[in-house]
Amino acid sequence: MLLTLPNVGSARDFPALIGDTEYQECQIAKGMADWAFESTLPDIKWPDIDPADTNAQIVLSRLNDFVDRSGSLISGGYTLYDAESFEGKEPKGNPRNYDEYYWQRVPQNGKRLVVWSSTHSWRGNWFFLFYLDQNQRFEEFFEALWSLPRGQVDMPSLLQDDQWQAPTILKNSDEKGGAFWVINQRHQHAKWGIWDIMVPTIDEMILPCWIDFVPDRPTGLEAMPVAVRRFALLADEALGPGTNEGTLQPTARIRSRVEQKWALISERPWALTRPLYNTRDEVDGGLAVWADQIPARAVFYRNLKREYKRAEPQLANFLTDRFGIEPKQAERYSAFAMDYMLRSYFVFHSASGGRDAALTNPWPKDVR
Repeated sequence: MLLTLPNVGSARDFPALIGDTEYQECQIAKGMADWAFESTLPDIKWPDIDPADTNAQIVLSRLNDFVDRSGSLISGGYTLYDAESFEGKEPKGNPRNYDEYYWQRVPQNGKRLVVWSSTHSWRGNWFFLFYLDQNQRFEEFFEALWSLPRGQVDMPSLLQDDQWQAPTILKNSDEKGGAFWVINQRHQHAKWGIWDIMVPTIDEMILPCWIDFVPDRPTGLEAMPVAVRRFALLADEALGPGTNEGTLQPTARIRSRVEQKWALISERPWALTRPLYNTRDEVDGGLAVWADQIPARAVFYRNLKREYKRAEPQLANFLTDRFGIEPKQAERYSAFAMDYMLRSYFVFHSASGGRDAALTNPWPKDVR
């Protein structure tokens, strides 16, 4: 089953709604995207609906860090779902007990949405989304799904291959009778995301529009002043290559998260809110011990601290030019951001387990 793509011709704004903007679902998604962009959520690659929104409700979603806004959704393992909208199926003779099946209770347009969460590895599950005829029984679907060897799925999924997160399924709360529709994250970007909007018709799910969060300008370190880039280069070098770290790849994970945080500073500085593990004293102490081991490291650490001091005023000037905030506000935020990034690059043992590493983002609330 192939999704029908729209003609692209919409005027761009940011986040950009691209495609056929007349669909109600596209307008709702745009409102969600605008709210998410201006919120303090650090990750907006996936939708997290505005609590005040009354035009649609999320009835199935990935697990996330914001369970307090999940409302009626309950956890099915790797997924949150509304038990009135989806039934969590537990088939007899399930070859893999950790697989999850979510069956739309009431079909619409003669069709039914079905989500399969397929056990993959320690990394999690792969997700598949099907749009089935309403007369197909779950037992028939399950038998067809497992008619081929593991790893071979001869059923057309609406999602891309190797998807590690559940799609977001929403239900309209209007005169259309509560139609179900889907927001799905296109393959993950290092910094930004794209939301594909899927809308049901009698025959198929179509893709009339999408939300593009990718800015039309340099972002992250690419946009930063010279001293900030020099500091980042030295910090990255001190972090080390991360070779032979096995499948968990802790150094690569740190690098990926650091890249995302630099992007936040350049585009959504108010969203630098995720707690850090270490206090500043713990990081400074750990780096001092590291630097004392050999003379070359001592020289390197002095250079890192020098570039840190140079980067702070340059970052403040960058923020004043980019966002129009007052110089004093920019200085206060720049001090916070540089401290935050230093503590993002390096992780040391903490006797408190990170419980003492609280932070308060000083970005002015009236600037978005």
